[in-house]
Amino acid sequence: MKRIAVILPIFALVALVLAVPGAHAAIKKCKDAEGRWHYGDHAAKECAKARSDVIEFNAGKAGKKVIDAPPTQEELAAQRSEAARKEEEARRKADQEAEDKLLAQSYAHEDDIIYERNRKLKDLQQSIDSGSATLEHLKGVLARAEKTAEEEKSSGKGLSKETAETLKRAQSQVDRHNALITDKQKEMEETTAHYDDALKRYREMKSRRGTAAK
Repeated sequence: MKRIAVILPIFALVALVLAVPGAHAAIKKCKDAEGRWHYGDHAAKECAKARSDVIEFNAGKAGKKVIDAPPTQEELAAQRSEAARKEEEARRKADQEAEDKLLAQSYAHEDDIIYERNRKLKDLQQSIDSGSATLEHLKGVLARAEKTAEEEKSSGKGLSKETAETLKRAQSQVDRHNALITDKQKEMEETTAHYDDALKRYREMKSRRGTAAK
């Protein structure tokens, strides 16, 4: 049975359905944006546009059921956003639990974390010190090349090909070692932050276990 015109009273519509042998279809009633009622075996599109609840009458059973109006596009978007937020929160929680489990398995005592952190920081510092010493030497080479270049230019002969290549090579090496030292310094900061966080979480886990054991 298709949707029936608004003019038909609800009682007449129910009586019509009951009169059909074996009919057990539910009759749906809803109001459109202009306040007109619609009846039929499915909710009218006009009701959906009006955000109207749907009242369902079952021809085979007594009583009625109210069906909430379908959500708007804004509500659907909000629901998807909330679902994504909860999914991300669950993922972070699972990742944290996995990291904590690995942390507990990797270290028998917090001193082990401190020892490993200090060892890695020491290695990084040695790399920085070595790179800095090399950088000072390269800066000297670059300074001499720059001085030679200035002398050649002032002599009126112009910059020689050999000096130009030396100057370019020295500048490239200085830049490369500067970048390497910067990378090592950044790695030191990241290593410190990583192990400080691991130490904090390790202490929190130990504290929770101690509290649970009491």
